[in-house]
Amino acid sequence: MIQSIPGPPVLSLMIGTGLIGGITASAVGAIGISVANFAPYYLEMGLDPETVHRAIAIGSGALSIVPYSGFLIIFNNLTGLTMKDTFKNGFISISVTHWIVMAVIVIMALLGLA
Repeated sequence: MIQSIPGPPVLSLMIGTGLIGGITASAVGAIGISVANFAPYYLEMGLDPETVHRAIAIGSGALSIVPYSGFLIIFNNLTGLTMKDTFKNGFISISVTHWIVMAVIVIMALLGLA
């Protein structure tokens, strides 16, 4: 299903990796799953290995900052802050920036620069 996302292949790879990051609440977990399951398929499609690596690394953090994220839970416990205090800023600083960079990578891929 992820591989059938319309648009350039690099976009479906990043979105698929991002979705896995959101499900697992872990960018590292998303990287491990995507490298093992998606990378071979996209390499066979002709994507450059560096582009596949970049897409997986950047896409992995797109949705990994969720309320049940281990990072947020530990950060809040260490600082004494609540989810209400930290989630908005964490989401903006992590997810939004990853989505912006994902758009840049797709544009670069379309122009043959990535």
